Order: sequence, then C-alpha cells, then structure tokens
Amino acid sequence: MVVFMADVCDYVYVSGLRFKSGTPFIEIQSSFLDSVSKEPSKEPSKLVRLAVVRDGKGASRLDRWASKPARFGVVGEINLRDLSKVLDSSGMSDVDAMVSLSLDDSSDGGLISLVLDPTAAMGRRGRLLDSDMIDDALLSLPDTQCQALVKEQLRSMPYGVENTKAASIRLQVLLRHATPETIAEAVKESTDFIKHIDRETVALMPPAILTSIKSVALSLAHASPSHYNSYHSLEASRYELSIMAAADLGQNSHYLITKVPKDTIPFIDDNFIVAAAMRASVHENPLSSHTFKYVAYAPLVKSKDALELLLTTDPDITTRGFNSGIINQTDSPYVELTKLLESRLSEDTSRLEAMAARFPGSILETAISEVLKNKRSAPTPQPAQRIDSATQNFLNDRGYF
Repeated sequence: MVVFMADVCDYVYVSGLRFKSGTPFIEIQSSFLDSVSKEPSKEPSKLVRLAVVRDGKGASRLDRWASKPARFGVVGEINLRDLSKVLDSSGMSDVDAMVSLSLDDSSDGGLISLVLDPTAAMGRRGRLLDSDMIDDALLSLPDTQCQALVKEQLRSMPYGVENTKAASIRLQVLLRHATPETIAEAVKESTDFIKHIDRETVALMPPAILTSIKSVALSLAHASPSHYNSYHSLEASRYELSIMAAADLGQNSHYLITKVPKDTIPFIDDNFIVAAAMRASVHENPLSSHTFKYVAYAPLVKSKDALELLLTTDPDITTRGFNSGIINQTDSPYVELTKLLESRLSEDTSRLEAMAARFPGSILETAISEVLKNKRSAPTPQPAQRIDSATQNFLNDRGYF
C-alpha cells in the first residue's frame, strides 16, 4: 500500500497526460511571481524557468537552483497552489508547460509544449480528462516525438487499479496513436499499463496493437508471472466480448466456449458470463433436444455463487417440469444437469436444498432431489485400518513400504 500511495501522489497532469511531479516546467516572466514571492523581482522582465510540483510538498522554492540551474536552465520549483495564484493575478487560467522526451539537455530540441491548468493537475480533477485534449497534444507532434510520448505515458501508468477507469480512458487514446513497435517495447519493460486494459479498451483497440501486446506478453509468459497474467487477462476479455456478442444475437455459444484455453478460464469474469447467459435467455429459442441454454456457459463459471445464479436464471430448467412432455429424465440434457450438480455442488447440501425449494415441480428441483438421494444412499467411506508397529516393521523389512 505504501508503494501505491507513493506512486499515485507523485504525479501531475498536463494536457490530460500524467508526469512525475517536478518533470514539467514553465517559463514565466519574473515579475509575475511577485504575488507569491517574499520580495519583488529585481529583474521584472527576465524569463525564468520553474519546475512544477504537486501541492503538499512544502512551500514553493522559486530560487532553489538559482546558483547552479538544473536541466534546461530550471532555477526553482513552484507548487500548483502558487501557480494558480500567479495565473489568477495575471488574468490567465493555464500556461504552457514543457516536458523533455530526451536525456539530452544540451538544447531545447527534445522539449514538447503542453497546456497546464493548475486547478486540474492533480487528484480527481486531474484524472477527469478530456480525451480530445490528449488527441490534440499527440497529433501536434512529429511521429518520433509522438511515439516517445506514448511510450513515456505507458511507463507512468498507475501501478494500482483503484482509479483504473480513468486510466483506461487515457490508455484508449494512447493506444490509438501507438505503433506496434512502440507497444512491443513498452510491454517488454513493464505490464503495469495492461492492468488498465478493460473489455471496452480491448473492443476499441486497433487489432495490430492488441496482437503486438499479446505476442510479446506470450513470448515472456514462461519466465514472467506478470506477462503470463497479462496475456491471459487479455485473452479472457477477448473471449468475453465474443461470448456477449453471440448472446446478444441469441446464438449458441457452446462452440465458442469450448475454444477458451484451459489456462485462460481462471481469468474469465464469472459475473460477466452469467450476464451473457441471461442476455441469451431473452431470445425465445425453442428448447433444444440436446442441451439447455446454461450448459454452454457452465464450464467458464468457477464460483458456487455464480453457478447457482447461472442455473436459477435459466428458464429451461426453472419454469419447466417433466409433465411438459418436452424432455425425459433419460435425455442427455437432464443427465448432464445432474452430473453438473453432482460434480460442483453435491458437497453443499444446504445450498442445493434451498435451490430446490425455490422452484418446486421444476426440472431443476427433480435433478437436485436425485443428486441428494444418491448422496444419502452412497456407502459411507470406512476409515483405514491402523497397522500396529510390529506389522509395520515386518512389511518395511520386506520392501512393501
């Protein structure tokens, strides 16, 4: 938690992009700083460069490096609160801020200019970005600088996922501008940004970018747990989207679901799969002679709660009984239902009893009754007989153990 707080609390937002506090700097006329300086400027018309830092790091230090300027001639620091005062007194709401995309500080050639609004540069207001602002900033740059900025932004994505929705929106814009080569380099360095790729981002992502992320993550998965998890989480999102799309059309997802790799299933969202099954049940398809609707989805659902919800929202088995004449207890759909209940829920007797009580006379109740009956009539396992020490030694000597 300490790592996450340090990660979150040390960034500022400029043009909707996220930079380490103290990285962006402004160039401003010295006289404008009189409103936050202890004494008036001695050279009012002089332009000075100040690094912009977050609030909460103490007072502004306008002449911190005056005797020996830092990179790009930066002579001091100004916090966001004081910068707001300076802009207010000057009749401005924002200011150009410069960020370096190069380690070379011998000239300003590697600098890019972005727009800094100090009232929206940190916290929730900073995260509530305008996507068009990021688009405009990236489109204004030559391709090499654009790719360098995209890569730098991918590196600075939050480690934690507490504010992942805002990060996902920012990521969607960045990925639209990225090249597969830039993405490949970023994935090799870190998978932090992949944590923020949700289903919506996968759906909006250019196919070449998704392929690049997956191929690099898969190539490193055998040696890196984070790359392994990243690859399968992306695959899970991809399959989830396809399953939901099929459900929206009322199509049978059984074939699609059988294609989900075994290693990807743990990353599938149980609740999303249940939602897809419920979406599919809206379509009035005739009851098939070989399957119930839920059968296609059950293999992807891991938790007992989600499986119960999946079964109890399937009208095929909760609103129909055998007296309907549609299905018999010897038919494969019923046999498969009893097998599923037996393998996944038979140890939770109270849950099964409660499920059966909710749907009297239904196929589900009949199947549960059969499972519980078989469970009660099954022979009780006998405890293994203990072997006395003399017999144990005798058998040990003859190599039986």
